[in-house]
Amino acid sequence: MNIFSKMALRNLWKNKRRSFSTGAAILAGFAGLCLLGGYLFRVEKYARVNSIYNNRSGHLAIYKKDGVDSFYINPRKYHLKGEEIQKLQEILLQDKEVEFTAPVLKGMGLLSNGKKSVPFVAFGIDPAMEKRIEDHPQIHQWAKELLPSPTEVSFLNATGDLSEKISITKELGSLIGLRPPFNKLSLTEKEVQLAARSYEGDLNAVNANIEFRHSTGYSMLEDTSLVAPYSLLQNLYATDGATYLAVFLRPEARVHAALQRVQEKILHAGLPVDVFSFDDDRIGLFYTGTMGFLYIMTGFFIFLIFGAIALTIVNSMTIGILERVREIGTLRALGFTDSQTAALLTLESIYLTMISIGSGFIVALGIASVVNALNLRFYPPGISEDLQFVVTPIPWVSVAVALPLFVICMLCAFFVSKRLVKKPIIQLLQQAT
Repeated sequence: MNIFSKMALRNLWKNKRRSFSTGAAILAGFAGLCLLGGYLFRVEKYARVNSIYNNRSGHLAIYKKDGVDSFYINPRKYHLKGEEIQKLQEILLQDKEVEFTAPVLKGMGLLSNGKKSVPFVAFGIDPAMEKRIEDHPQIHQWAKELLPSPTEVSFLNATGDLSEKISITKELGSLIGLRPPFNKLSLTEKEVQLAARSYEGDLNAVNANIEFRHSTGYSMLEDTSLVAPYSLLQNLYATDGATYLAVFLRPEARVHAALQRVQEKILHAGLPVDVFSFDDDRIGLFYTGTMGFLYIMTGFFIFLIFGAIALTIVNSMTIGILERVREIGTLRALGFTDSQTAALLTLESIYLTMISIGSGFIVALGIASVVNALNLRFYPPGISEDLQFVVTPIPWVSVAVALPLFVICMLCAFFVSKRLVKKPIIQLLQQAT
């Protein structure tokens, strides 16, 4: 350790009251940003998993050309046909980053149990694919609140013939006078009919049995959501196709790189389709809206905290230099240049910032452990299920916050000290007396 480092550390200890107050401000600001970053990371993971898996959009969704905007206007024209789905799957399964694909058929209609009839919005998906989605590690890690309770049966642990068994939300069940767990209902109570207009324009209906319960994760969708076997909805709408093909990538895959790669392959094959990523606002408006708001809010808080810390450093350095005029004048008289004196004062700020950042991360981990252990529950806006308030400081997020904070502290200290130590030596010594 050179003489500058020793002097800087000794000066910090000598002026420990001022060092503590400045360090506490940096520590509190950094710990707060670490906790905010940890919370934002957890919310983003929940929203991502909910959009990709729970709402079955996949990392990528392949629609018929212009199908996103026009499917519900003319589903016969803008749905993916069976042969198109087969060709797409042959192309996609050659990609090593594709984990699996699932055709999804969406539609609307009326759900009736003979006593009440209510509108529904249905997802039709193969039960084997639904099992795979429900059992995916990403859901169990980041959105386990959306899984059915252990007392209820889901597609995941269902057995036997699933061709007529459907899943509805708790709110949709209450609209027709049913309460979960639906698998405990009598056979008569489970029997319902689904009625809708087929793609040919005819009125059609199929019989179904309510067996499972699910949650969409979004409060605005809870009173209409229905999940049915793919073949059942194909019979209802008289089609052999699907609304879109959901493409699920491996966890380590980069979504936008895969999107570009898939688009090139499909373009080469000459198929008339559009490919969207889950975070495209044309299919993932809730995800993009939620995360856009949170990113803006986080940026605002970062600006405030960084600004407060910068003002604290400027104020502390200014007062410190004014109080240490004799010391600075003596150093200058001993041969220290303006730059060397400013560098010494800046080095003090650097060491103080490093100590405060390290301590702030430890404090953030401690606070996060206490908060997570309390299992605090809350209802985020627009979310159907209560979530645990989880804050987990992420190392790379903390580093991303620490670097600009360190640079701000260093620059503030350098420019303030550089400006104030330029006075002539005799003036410094006279001012000290």
